[in-house]
Amino acid sequence: MRQHPHKSHWLGAMLLRYWLLSWGCLSPFFANAMDFSWLATGNLELQRINLDDACPKRYLQGIRVSKQANDDPVIHVDEVHWALTCTSETAPKASAPVEPTTPQTPQQRVAAVADLLNQLGLVERVAQLPNITLNIKGIRLYQNEKPWLDPWQLQANITSKRVDIRLYQQANQLTLGLDRIASQWQIQAKITTILLEQLNLPLPAPILLQPQISISGNLHQPTLFALQVSSPIQVMPWLEKGQVKGKAQLDLAKQRVLLTEFNLLSMLRWQQLRVNKGQLSLAEPAVFDLTQATLNAEFLVQKAKWGKHALPDIRLASKTRYQIAPSRLDATLSLSSLMQLIETKLTLAGNQLRVELIPGELNLVEANKTATGLRWLDKTQIDSGKIGYTGSLNYHLTRGDGRLDVAIDAKSISGLVQDFVVENAALSLVQGYEIAHNQLSSKQDDNHLSIDLLDIGVPLSAIDLDFKADIHQPEIRDLSAYVLGGELRIKRFKPLALGRTDVSIKGVQLAGLLAYGQLPGASATGVLDANIPLLKEADGFHIYQGEIAARAPGGHIAIPDSDVVSSIASTNVGVEFIFKILEDLRYSDLVGKLNYQPNGDMQIEAKIKGNSPHVSKTRPIEFNYSHQENLIQLLRSLRFSNELERKIEEKYL
Repeated sequence: MRQHPHKSHWLGAMLLRYWLLSWGCLSPFFANAMDFSWLATGNLELQRINLDDACPKRYLQGIRVSKQANDDPVIHVDEVHWALTCTSETAPKASAPVEPTTPQTPQQRVAAVADLLNQLGLVERVAQLPNITLNIKGIRLYQNEKPWLDPWQLQANITSKRVDIRLYQQANQLTLGLDRIASQWQIQAKITTILLEQLNLPLPAPILLQPQISISGNLHQPTLFALQVSSPIQVMPWLEKGQVKGKAQLDLAKQRVLLTEFNLLSMLRWQQLRVNKGQLSLAEPAVFDLTQATLNAEFLVQKAKWGKHALPDIRLASKTRYQIAPSRLDATLSLSSLMQLIETKLTLAGNQLRVELIPGELNLVEANKTATGLRWLDKTQIDSGKIGYTGSLNYHLTRGDGRLDVAIDAKSISGLVQDFVVENAALSLVQGYEIAHNQLSSKQDDNHLSIDLLDIGVPLSAIDLDFKADIHQPEIRDLSAYVLGGELRIKRFKPLALGRTDVSIKGVQLAGLLAYGQLPGASATGVLDANIPLLKEADGFHIYQGEIAARAPGGHIAIPDSDVVSSIASTNVGVEFIFKILEDLRYSDLVGKLNYQPNGDMQIEAKIKGNSPHVSKTRPIEFNYSHQENLIQLLRSLRFSNELERKIEEKYL
């Protein structure tokens, strides 16, 4: 009987279709054996094989089966078309009522996967694989009947010793390597940023990744995996030029992940903060399972700047333990910089958050010595001082209510802060806030600052300040100090609020004020009082028509002629006559008006009455004097002069 000329091709096509379907879908792993005897049927050449009768876009095109010299088969496929979803699959189908089942817990689901892997008999299944070579020129995927992603290519080579499969698309690549003798396997993947964007992953921020992933294991231990990941990373606009690496072990039998290594090195940017070297790493291996997790990590900040100002290196360390049910997070956080350490404890149980600032103390002298190389601290030299602190926060995440308490105790702070001289400053701050609907309101404030001496260019002494540290509206309740022998007093001053505050200065010695003119041989007697209306406007602080007046019966001013006086007179029109009067002036009345702008510009207009023998021995003198100067620059110049004088004294005296 003559055989039909196409019978062997038809039979081979059916067997090829069955084998591709069963091998590709891993259904043979659930059967007792895999039948590859059909591969001995000979050469085949087919135009198309449908892989799913219910889905027309699941088929092979251009199939050729041949044999190598060693009789091992070679399969070439021009294209594989595969629809991820088909209309027939998504259409509703009539079915019998399903009995309700109890949902599985995560532990039960993982245990089921582990049991399944143990029951597959992977070693035996791999041993049944035939020696074969498979080449697919194009794998085209469809989603909602539209092409999805660019085509992929596949190369597979199975020998008696190894299984090697390579799936690739441009720079994207996925490889499987299996040692059939040692049963060791490894999956490696290289994924480009473009592919991740095409996948539309639900990432919380615009993250750019290009990961390289390696997963390895042994068929004799099917529930144990080793994972390695490395990738450049960029999170716009905060994280730049990052590189992340990690290693982990996954044990499905123990339902545990052991993160043995994690390291993120990057540049950070946020508002005016720029960190040229930020590093997040593990302090020790981290353990995660389906009931709890432990994580000890540290974050190093190096070569950081805020605007143009360099910042010291900072180390933030955390020891964290998380319990899933009932939900509870316990963490200890520590911040260290400039040889100082601040520690906090954090607990989140359900919706209740508690943060405790562990009582500690900062040594300002040690911190200042360590801050070498920070230009904004070049003019700071702390001679003594410590700051104690404590605090706590209780907050309900859902209701948005709670309480915040802070206490700070600073003692014996002395030295040079920038270019301000400070002697024996002490601060006691006890501040409590009530939180309601995520709004803070001050409920406790017992805050006091005292400074024996603060030299801002003009020395302020015996400073005593009582204030309210309300974050919405801080207030100086009472400030008293002594300046140039007189007393300065301010009450109920709210620096953030628009409006007027009166500054009272009483008993200023004219001799002390005249000394800052640095005129050789100048002397004066008399006492001045001032009432300064300090007005806060949108552009800053103003003074309009502040009043200055000398106390009766007046006093005496004597400024002898000198090279300094001559130099000033030669460059200022009309000043020469004023200096002639001031060589010997006995004044009876001295009043003035003071005006000030936020940029520091100050104007004083004075009216003086008295007698000056150098001008007239019999007639009284009455004249007006106007002076303009930038107060901010003047005080800065005086501080520079004082600092220069101190350095000369330290070096030569």
